[in-house]
Amino acid sequence: MLLARLALLALVAAGAAASAAPRRVAVVVGNDLGAPRDPQLRYARKDATRIAQVLRELGGVRGEDLQLLLDADADTVRLALERAGDARDGLEPTVLLFYYSGHADETALHLGPTRLEWADVRAFVDRDSAPLRLAIIDACRAGALTTPKGFTLAAPLTPPETGARGSAVMVAADSDAAQEDAALGGGVFTHFLIAALRGAADADRDRRVTLAEAHAYATAHTREATAARAAAIQRPAYHFDVSGQDDVVLTDLRDASASVTVHEQLQGHLVISDRESGLIVVETEKLRGEPLVLGLPSGRYRAHLRLQTALWVGELELPWGGSQLIGEGDLVPRSYQEVAQLWRQTIAAAPHRDALLFGVGFGAGVRVPMFWRLFGEASVEGIGYVANVQGAGLSLRPTGAFTLAVGAHF
Repeated sequence: MLLARLALLALVAAGAAASAAPRRVAVVVGNDLGAPRDPQLRYARKDATRIAQVLRELGGVRGEDLQLLLDADADTVRLALERAGDARDGLEPTVLLFYYSGHADETALHLGPTRLEWADVRAFVDRDSAPLRLAIIDACRAGALTTPKGFTLAAPLTPPETGARGSAVMVAADSDAAQEDAALGGGVFTHFLIAALRGAADADRDRRVTLAEAHAYATAHTREATAARAAAIQRPAYHFDVSGQDDVVLTDLRDASASVTVHEQLQGHLVISDRESGLIVVETEKLRGEPLVLGLPSGRYRAHLRLQTALWVGELELPWGGSQLIGEGDLVPRSYQEVAQLWRQTIAAAPHRDALLFGVGFGAGVRVPMFWRLFGEASVEGIGYVANVQGAGLSLRPTGAFTLAVGAHF
């Protein structure tokens, strides 16, 4: 009898704890179609779907609290934003998050032929139905949402409560273009944001990725990647107005359905790609001296660790709930020509053939993979030629509607 009562009390306590858990509500929007004169995007819907997946897996957003809207019109998105803060079963949201990938201009988002004014997004960010409101926009010229320009991270206040309160906005491009990259299979900013949320940005290795960590990582890597790969540097912008003593945690790696730990002794440029599609899932620099933990969906992956003079490759099998340690013994050396051949076979077998890869060799046994990438840039008009050799670049841009890049990577 006593055991039964104790069990009942435990169930009641567990239910109370669950009901008291913070509630996070997200509206995630991806639209490949913009205004009639906008070129059609290829990855906005995919980027939104990937963000939604990360928020469900690692971001504490329950399925019933996540609205994923693909190719929706402005009225549908506006209604979703208005309803996002509504209480459900008496449980008020503690965090509201809006993510958008698609076309935009200085005054509005382009949702097909319809327009969602920046004022509507600003109203969502400024509403007081939740202590913390976040907006992440991967679109061209989205700096209007962070105006006036020049904001920096707000100095922490010291209110009686410790919980974070306020609003935060991150945009992929201030006054220029937000770029897509076929080699990455998505928007450049969102690609690095997802890598950040999956653990690449976890600077203090506490297995939690904060707003500040994600912002710093995605911004730095977006600028670096577009400087090296594209004809124009993409410059993200932000405005944080957050008070309180607690960090704003965006993802918790302890909630991952599967995980990879890269051994502390490994060092180099790490790329983990899906073995079936060849698309890059996470890309980051691994520093020697401490392990790196990444939260991934269950699946089959290929890991590449690129050093200055060598490339090491390993295969990953991650069942749901599984984990794998990548150490020196789990990777084998491959020539760059072998990897180029393997990647070409993967791309050729994939349903999307967004990139053609081929290998060449020259000079004293040095082998270099070269690839052609077709960028589906958002509102970037012009044909460009980009040659990248260890960070050096050359760009020529006559007229056209796309950018063609040829790069050599060591």
